[in-house]
Amino acid sequence: MSESLGLRRTKPHYKLCVYISSPTKQSDSPLTRLRKICDEQIPAAYEIEVIDLSKSPELAKDNNILAAPAVFPRLCEKLLVIYPRRM
Repeated sequence: MSESLGLRRTKPHYKLCVYISSPTKQSDSPLTRLRKICDEQIPAAYEIEVIDLSKSPELAKDNNILAAPAVFPRLCEKLLVIYPRRM
């Protein structure tokens, strides 16, 4: 039905945002575990963005981050792609 309307479903793509207080061995461990979980559960369908709060402390306040490391999902910019129908 959706194909006949010119709509095409895309595979889900997960964007995760990881806030760290500064890059250290201790912050690498949670990132390694997160990548391992994502590789097992949603291979090739995720993207991890690492944000260093020591370089951008205003982001902690803007996003209500009280402790780091912290992981948050981000919505994809395109949830549905609509293609025009050819006649």
